[in-house]
Amino acid sequence: MPDETSMEGRVISTDTTKVKAPLRSSFADDPEMRDLLVFFVDDLGRRIEAIRRALLDQDRAQLHTLAHQLSGSAGGYGYTSIGDVARLLEKQTRSDQLSDEMELSLLHERAEDLISICRRAISTFREEA
Repeated sequence: MPDETSMEGRVISTDTTKVKAPLRSSFADDPEMRDLLVFFVDDLGRRIEAIRRALLDQDRAQLHTLAHQLSGSAGGYGYTSIGDVARLLEKQTRSDQLSDEMELSLLHERAEDLISICRRAISTFREEA
């Protein structure tokens, strides 16, 4: 999958197989944000499962809602890269320009990218706790 430009004009890679580095919140060193980060990261596991369920059910509307929620919240917790990937998935769920088969394949790819980057954030947070 090629790189894409985010809403803010930054080029981001949607191929998470290339990226294995830790993924830290920009607020990771802020003691006042600690409890909020714990809440957000703990909730990422639930969000991953909900995304997987929406994929299995081929529920495009639910996938759109989940991506929209994550794209809106991730940046507020210092995870802009999660927000960027979630926005790409959200955008893809609104696309009406692809065949059903191609669309489903791309949605799966985008969703797996989002799941992968969320797992990296969870892993990094737990390792640093």
